[in-house]
Amino acid sequence: MTPHARILAGNLHNLLWLRVTGKGSHEICPGLKCFATERIEEGARHFVVDLETCPAMDSTFMGTLTGIAVRLLEFPGGRLQVVNANERNRLLLGNLGLDNIFEVELDGTVWQEEKEIVNASLTAAVTGGVGERPAGAAHRECLIEAHESLCEAHEANRLKFQDVLDCLKRERESQPA
Repeated sequence: MTPHARILAGNLHNLLWLRVTGKGSHEICPGLKCFATERIEEGARHFVVDLETCPAMDSTFMGTLTGIAVRLLEFPGGRLQVVNANERNRLLLGNLGLDNIFEVELDGTVWQEEKEIVNASLTAAVTGGVGERPAGAAHRECLIEAHESLCEAHEANRLKFQDVLDCLKRERESQPA
């Protein structure tokens, strides 16, 4: 059985630190989007996403991060940074052109002091995992929005995800209102 993914959150000055533990997947995206939206509405403008304990990510998770990053860019000083990504995750982000939307740390040296300080105050913000998949239309909308964000972020992603988007939209249209 796959361990549950979690996102732990902590604040440090004007910085919102999000540590992903477990696979960054579609299962935690609705909660992540809701949490981030609330924090942005409260005035958060700088997110650091720590992937040190995240072995892999799916496209929905990366699209959700992209949507959050684009939303943050609407505000002065708004930004999303990814730190402590393993080689696989760095390649995934780069292959989708997302390293042009948000900053991806490459050498593991950024935010070291801050990481130690904030780690002491991390609390569960979003949980998810096997058996906790959001149901129905809300989950499908989250999938659609995430993949639309990927397509808007980098034109080459349209070829990669257009079939997924078409399928999800057909499924949405076939469901009774």
